[in-house]
Amino acid sequence: MIDISRFNSNYLKSKAPEIFAIARKADSVDELRVNLAQLAHDMMFEAFDDYDTFSVGSIMRVRDCAKVLVRMMTRRSEDKAGYSVAQAIMDIAQKKPRPDLSPAFYAEMLYLFLGLQGRGPGKNLADLHLTPSQYQDQEAAIERSSQLDKLIDEIKIRVGKNISGLDEESIQRRTRRREKILTELGASDKNWNDWRWQIEHILRDAEEITQLLSA
Repeated sequence: MIDISRFNSNYLKSKAPEIFAIARKADSVDELRVNLAQLAHDMMFEAFDDYDTFSVGSIMRVRDCAKVLVRMMTRRSEDKAGYSVAQAIMDIAQKKPRPDLSPAFYAEMLYLFLGLQGRGPGKNLADLHLTPSQYQDQEAAIERSSQLDKLIDEIKIRVGKNISGLDEESIQRRTRRREKILTELGASDKNWNDWRWQIEHILRDAEEITQLLSA
């Protein structure tokens, strides 16, 4: 069981002080968006430029987290999401109350910021399998090919643990849920396939959603 109580504003600020130092100095949310995007770009460049220091797995983490942060800072992303991560970061930096921010938000930001540093909650698969070679030329290429084979084998095992939406069990579970929802709402298959009915019956109550999806 994960202890989610530690995922809060104080813990986040203690683990990513440079982020909140930038946020405190920004005069506006727009300025903060630009500064954080620039920070992500600089950290990604540093990881690629100083590749002798960073492991392969760390470089991949920095690259992917930098791309995510840059996209989150764009106005388009904010408009599409109807939410500003930059505003939330600025509010946290300025100690403004944000009761809407859940432990999930703080956890997501924490691991995103740690990823920018090449860090994370566990060992990257690339670091486990793509180890430096003592060989050169063809022998090095053969060894790396073997490492890649082992890496993809482990990825396949992990992906295989996730049930596909086309799996028979998944299909049956969705069917049971649909039947339960239709029964509870006194609706028919015709209603289910009518987008107007779907819009009219959007659920917003967490307890009601949990009850209907428990099948």
